[in-house]
Amino acid sequence: AADPSSATEGIAMSETTTAAPALQNDVSDSSSPAPVVLIEEEEVAMEVDTSAPAAAWTPRYPSLMTPSLRWSPSALAFSNTTPWLARILFPTLCIATHCLFYYGQTAPMWKLRVFADIDVWANATDFTTKQTFNALGLKTEQHLHYEEDKDVQTFTYYYAIHHLWLAKGIPGKLLPRVAAVLLIVFSGVWPHLKLAWLQMTWFFSKQAAGRTTTLQWLSTLGKWSLADVLVVCVMVGVLNLDWDVNPDDIKIGIIEHLPTLLQLVESQYDETQLCDKFLKKKCEKARNTHTKAKCSVCTNVVHEAYNNPEWTQKTGKKLFDGIDTNGGGMATLRVVGMRGIYAFCGAVIVSILLSLMVDIFDHRAKQESRRHLERERALRPQRSDTGSAQPEDSMRRPLLDDDPDDIGEAEPLEVDLGGETDYSASTRRPNATLFTNKFLFTILASILVVLAAVDWDTMERKVFGAGPDLLHEILGVNWQRTYSLRELMWTTGAHGGWDNMLMGTFGLFCVLGPVIRGVLLLLVALLDRCRLPVEPVAHLINFLGAFCAWEVFAIAIIMVQMLMPSITNTIVKNKVCEKISEDGSCLQVEFRILPMTFWTVVAGGVALVAASCVTVRRGTDRSTPPPVQETARIHYSNDYQRLGGGFGEGGMEDIDDDGMEELVFETNDV
Repeated sequence: AADPSSATEGIAMSETTTAAPALQNDVSDSSSPAPVVLIEEEEVAMEVDTSAPAAAWTPRYPSLMTPSLRWSPSALAFSNTTPWLARILFPTLCIATHCLFYYGQTAPMWKLRVFADIDVWANATDFTTKQTFNALGLKTEQHLHYEEDKDVQTFTYYYAIHHLWLAKGIPGKLLPRVAAVLLIVFSGVWPHLKLAWLQMTWFFSKQAAGRTTTLQWLSTLGKWSLADVLVVCVMVGVLNLDWDVNPDDIKIGIIEHLPTLLQLVESQYDETQLCDKFLKKKCEKARNTHTKAKCSVCTNVVHEAYNNPEWTQKTGKKLFDGIDTNGGGMATLRVVGMRGIYAFCGAVIVSILLSLMVDIFDHRAKQESRRHLERERALRPQRSDTGSAQPEDSMRRPLLDDDPDDIGEAEPLEVDLGGETDYSASTRRPNATLFTNKFLFTILASILVVLAAVDWDTMERKVFGAGPDLLHEILGVNWQRTYSLRELMWTTGAHGGWDNMLMGTFGLFCVLGPVIRGVLLLLVALLDRCRLPVEPVAHLINFLGAFCAWEVFAIAIIMVQMLMPSITNTIVKNKVCEKISEDGSCLQVEFRILPMTFWTVVAGGVALVAASCVTVRRGTDRSTPPPVQETARIHYSNDYQRLGGGFGEGGMEDIDDDGMEELVFETNDV
């Protein structure tokens, strides 16, 4: 019997079991020793005791006859083509990845952070300005130093789901709740389910065709675990508001919009309240003559400014021209990733790499099986030469001797369903190509669309509210911005540190992956035009499908569009904002797609998937030899009939011994 550890994965055990009744029919009830039947299918051999009932037969290797959820020597975990190091690392990494997923789902994932470091000087330099400063109770040398570094709010995976389900601040409830369910499935259940399914395939799957199909589905669907990661990547890249404080720009903006600013101040403070702020004293309760005088001058100046806009504009310009400013600073509002999203991101990448690793070992196992079958084919001529040297009367000898004791010594018979030369060459013409010129032009058009989708501005950020409106009107600060996929990638890692992991993940799955896959598609088409092998590149295109996640990115954009406004409009709350902005908000950020250009992402993604499917299907079939009908050597006590028809008018008599091929069929089964 052959070594079962080298058996081919795709063994159909039903064929061996269906032959069992035929064996039992020909076994006599004599007291002679029980004959041993050798059944060899491809390379799997087993010894069967034919004297026992069929139900009691036990193969030498019972694991081959057990259900699929038994540890099988033909599974990848026990294949000769799998290194021992991979057998140890794979289950260990799977358990570690489960733990990383769980940690990422429970730990804080991202936070909204405010950072400010401002150091500005405003000094009164001329006489009028100094007198005005004195009247308002201000020092002639004003130094403003402001530092702040705080976390406005921390967000977890549960918070995002809970917020979407409640749909606070989101119009409608159906779409947010659908997004919440998708987030639960893609980022909560599916990562663990996919890993468990991958482990089952690694340890228990022994059918090569079914295992390959399962791995292809896992590779295709595995990237959907990225949904939550891409949501955070977009939030980090888009919710990134910076204000570069320049005191000279502030002075110019105040001079130009001083009446408007004073109207805003008047809506909040009257003359007395504003002077109380400036002088840091209660003017209504002032008893000191000096304090009363200061309060009187201050209230007169403020009253004139409130009620005489022309005077305010003219006098205010002179006052501010007498102020010398210097210094500067930076104020930032941004989303920062936390340890939860970093752990989850790393777990997703490891999970995808584990799936690809199993794909590679599955491919190696199939190649080794194919090479072994080719070695078996190479041995056929030797078997044919050995058989032709036998006397001609041996062909007429009964298959079963009269003596039952000689049954175990009979020579194996060969059932050869095809000659060696029948499958030696491909049925495709040597000058034929796999892809037409139309397909080549389609690939070129697809690459151009993919490059446009990566480089064109396809998304935009809109910032609304009282604060952004004032900064835009007075200081010229404009937070409206458009993004391309490439720009969004670089913005995601602008903060540095561990955010570079998010930038690399976004770049790999949304920028580099699609571009490289498109270039490889063009390479396959060019190699095919040159009549060169394309199978290795086609397999690489198939593997790269796990790193192209534009469809996941589309779902992430929908989630961001629903989450971002409801999160940002709660950062700053002030009644003053109701009088400035139309919607009454102080700050609200929205993320939108640009329909005129976003079609390139949709069209490019569809074209990549369609072209890759065609290329992988045809490219992997080109170098694969046609199916070979192997010789089955069956040695058991059954009745046979020689069929000589179809060889000519004289039947088998017209064929000489050297070129004769004997076809033997089992009459009980055929």
